[in-house]
Amino acid sequence: MLYVSTIILILLICLYIGSLRHSDDMFSSLERKQHKLYVLYPMAKYVLRILRLDRWLLNKADISRKIRALYISDYNDSQTKLYWYKKTS
Repeated sequence: MLYVSTIILILLICLYIGSLRHSDDMFSSLERKQHKLYVLYPMAKYVLRILRLDRWLLNKADISRKIRALYISDYNDSQTKLYWYKKTS
């Protein structure tokens, strides 16, 4: 059991270090109360990019339509991305 836990911990550390190289400026301007796991958003973005799910998730029309309805005045593609990063985190 210790070996499995160690392997999982090493995998998470490697994912986090790999995600730091691909961090955006988009994450620094988030509200901390609304996005409690904002520290894991770069890792979620990195995982979605590795698994090639980012394009597929952004093209889901029903989710994009609902997010567009919530953010009427300031909707852009980054709102949908933040939604999926939050769910992945």
